[in-house]
Amino acid sequence: MKTGLALAAVIAFSAPVALAQEAGNVTAEFKFENNLTTEANYEAIEARANTACRSATRRSDTFAPTDTREVVEACRTDLVDAAVAALGIQELTDMHDARS
Repeated sequence: MKTGLALAAVIAFSAPVALAQEAGNVTAEFKFENNLTTEANYEAIEARANTACRSATRRSDTFAPTDTREVVEACRTDLVDAAVAALGIQELTDMHDARS
């Protein structure tokens, strides 16, 4: 296994475009630790993405107060996708593909 570190970002799309507010990026740092299994690393990536997106909901530059749970879930999914791609570890990519 490889040790990797990646910074992944997604643009948090806010549903009400009429607010004329540009949505900001949600970013998080992800790492693949070789002392953990691929599954444990994947679960850590999912947890970190969830935390980053949930924290971003409290910032006015990323989400609108009216955004739904689905919008936050899409953020998490996009962040996990970006992290897996940025890390570029085949075992992790295969696991992600199987779960998606």
